[in-house]
Amino acid sequence: MDYTHIVERFLEAYNQKDLATFIGYLHPDFESYLLDTQVTLSRGKEEAIAIYKKRFEEVPGPFIRVLNRMVNDNFIIDDQIIEHFEGNKAIHAFSIFEFQDSLIRKASFVRRDLP
Repeated sequence: MDYTHIVERFLEAYNQKDLATFIGYLHPDFESYLLDTQVTLSRGKEEAIAIYKKRFEEVPGPFIRVLNRMVNDNFIIDDQIIEHFEGNKAIHAFSIFEFQDSLIRKASFVRRDLP
């Protein structure tokens, strides 16, 4: 199955700060973490809701721009620029999405601040 359309709608919901739609693409057992440090960002959909609700309220306009995408079965890896991240900084990120039951089960990130 090609999950590209799901990631595209997921990121569109992020850019529109549409929390309900955004969270709707997450698996009930969703987990997210920083790949390079193994720091857990969230476990479970409820923790993700708390994180993104706060982010959407605090930032002027979250925006993700995809530079490149790779697809391998139930994994999608995006090379992204994320603006207005944690305040008003921009970051360069690799976002790795793993799908289960047509929902995002895991999201792992490698991110660096842009100058």
